Amino acid sequence: MGTAINNKFKLIKRSGFGFTNFRNFEIRALLSWHYPINLAR
Repeated sequence: MGTAINNKFKLIKRSGFGFTNFRNFEIRALLSWHYPINLAR
């Protein structure tokens, strides 16, 4: 299970080079794991 999470994170990290800031990267990572996001914070 740990390997699958690590691979998924690496995939997101590779695709994250185009994000303008860390917040956008964070939103993308949470969406890929289907976590609810409070965009108002």
